[in-house]
Amino acid sequence: MLSTPAVGADDDAECVERFAGNDVDGEYALLVTYDRSPEELLASWRARVDADPAELGIVSVRDADDVPNSIDGTSVVSLTRPVSLGRLQTAIHLFVDGWDDAPTVVCFDSITAVLDYVGRVATFRFLRSLLVRLAETTVDSHFHLDPGAHDERTIATLRPLFDVVVGDLPAPYADDLSPDALAAILESRRRWLAIRYLAEVGDSATVADVAARVAVWESPSGDPSADVRERVRITLHHLHLPELAETDVLSVDGDVVTATVDGDALERYVTLGDAGGSDGDERSPPDAGEVVGPRLTGPDETSGEEVYWTVYGTDRDSIVVSLARALAAVEDCSPTDLRPLQAVVDVGALQRLARREGMSVHATFQYGPYNVVVDGGEIKVFERSR
Repeated sequence: MLSTPAVGADDDAECVERFAGNDVDGEYALLVTYDRSPEELLASWRARVDADPAELGIVSVRDADDVPNSIDGTSVVSLTRPVSLGRLQTAIHLFVDGWDDAPTVVCFDSITAVLDYVGRVATFRFLRSLLVRLAETTVDSHFHLDPGAHDERTIATLRPLFDVVVGDLPAPYADDLSPDALAAILESRRRWLAIRYLAEVGDSATVADVAARVAVWESPSGDPSADVRERVRITLHHLHLPELAETDVLSVDGDVVTATVDGDALERYVTLGDAGGSDGDERSPPDAGEVVGPRLTGPDETSGEEVYWTVYGTDRDSIVVSLARALAAVEDCSPTDLRPLQAVVDVGALQRLARREGMSVHATFQYGPYNVVVDGGEIKVFERSR
């Protein structure tokens, strides 16, 4: 991340160095801009960089109807909706993938513009998704940010995403925080509340205590019903705590949850991980670029004897709770005595799919001696033949 101007602006030396410092003739370059026209950007490039690269592409994100597809042999992709981050990510990957792992430099100008359109949390999710994909390639990318335009909390949220920061950033840097843990916390308010409780009690608590406190915090009246308390505990046990444990921010041993980071780090996660609102157990950004296959398939769904049938709704935790209660019924135990479902199937992804309008969910998976089928609002449990 560069807290310095992009190519063509005053004090753009850091940006230019990332192009001119390489073999420009043999590399590919992609310029992403929110604020400047492709013509202006191309002129700035040629004024500041001595040679054209082997291939140069421009992604222009601005509300303009007269953007050409090509300028002097430079390919241009125009996006007229700045909030369509999924389309922006797709455009970037189309360029990069089309260059077949050739040495490529990507200049993104700027994070500040994205923040102006979609805010801190959506920007974090977009950048994390984009950077994870770019890390799988040979791309050398840098992203510009105007630190004077944002508060410390915003900068501290984005800082863990980047390996290197060039330029002056205000404290706190928060560079010791895990981007994976921060992403998991930002994804769900329920997870954030669990971390908040651990920070308050001093790093360790039972799952039952965490669930009880989270249920109270989520309840408008402060007095949740027994069913609500159980639903919160089920989702923590089967989804949220296993997801957080995967990021090494906490561990779960039986019914005990223990923070694996110190108290200061917990407090920073609490400060940065609050996405706001009272819901949000399943993330649903307007256009995050998530790609989901049509079917999640596992075992032969017709094998075995059907031993349980139920339906699920579109509530934020309906699939998780319904699956856990179905399996608990056939096993004759409490839903929270079962092995966490997240260890077997991505129940969070199933729940997100179920909440998408017009999306029909179909998935099959094995859980112990059972084949489980989730299909268009129904859950069926089959006991496999022994």
